Amino acid sequence: MGVALARANSARERQARGGGSVAAEDLEVRRITLDALGRTGLDGPGDRSAAPSW
Repeated sequence: MGVALARANSARERQARGGGSVAAEDLEVRRITLDALGRTGLDGPGDRSAAPSW
């Protein structure tokens, strides 16, 4: 989680969000997955809505 927080508060990411900082409780860490057929998706904490829409 520390790496995700550091990245979220990097100058580039803060600029993309309009300058705001992020606290640990604001983060949702996800993993990009690649299945055997070459499809990508997001793996989140129990979130089925993260399925790719393409």
